[in-house]
Amino acid sequence: MRFIGHRTFLPFGLRDRIIRSFAHPDGIDPVPFTVPFHGFSYRGDLASFLDWEVFFYSAYEPGIMALLADLVEAMGEPGSVFVDVGHHSLFMAGRVGQIHAFELFAWARDRMQEKITLNRLEHIQVHACALGAQNETLPFFALEGNNTGTGSFLAGYSPSNNRQRMMLSVKAGDEYFDAMGIGGRRY
Repeated sequence: MRFIGHRTFLPFGLRDRIIRSFAHPDGIDPVPFTVPFHGFSYRGDLASFLDWEVFFYSAYEPGIMALLADLVEAMGEPGSVFVDVGHHSLFMAGRVGQIHAFELFAWARDRMQEKITLNRLEHIQVHACALGAQNETLPFFALEGNNTGTGSFLAGYSPSNNRQRMMLSVKAGDEYFDAMGIGGRRY
């Protein structure tokens, strides 16, 4: 199925239907894997939707990844700072000089740290908070299931997010950047 997922000449919808008929992301058992990923190693588990996407299609949000790569190239600043509030730190690791990844959900943060350690990346710093307009602690509604990327501070964002509520830290972005010495131009 991975071979089919990587055949980009086939329409995505067709590839997705074929793969989901054999390995649906909502019902697949945990299966750890390690695959090459843009010059690095990506360790994941098929029971995580983001990892499932990387395994079968080689990336999660490939269009956004291509845009990020194009922007860094167009800026012509290889030592630039990249701030990630999602899943793209490992992809950007070979393209920028410094990465600050913000991951407040402990499970996802631990998985990110594993990838950083596996690839011996010293220029990625993981921050255990969210960024916002002001410093506060807010209820976070985590998903119970395989798509951990849909957790939200909004109670009604997804019905499946309301099962696991926890209080998490939000930091005022500009103040936090100044306190942590995160420099560079801000876009």
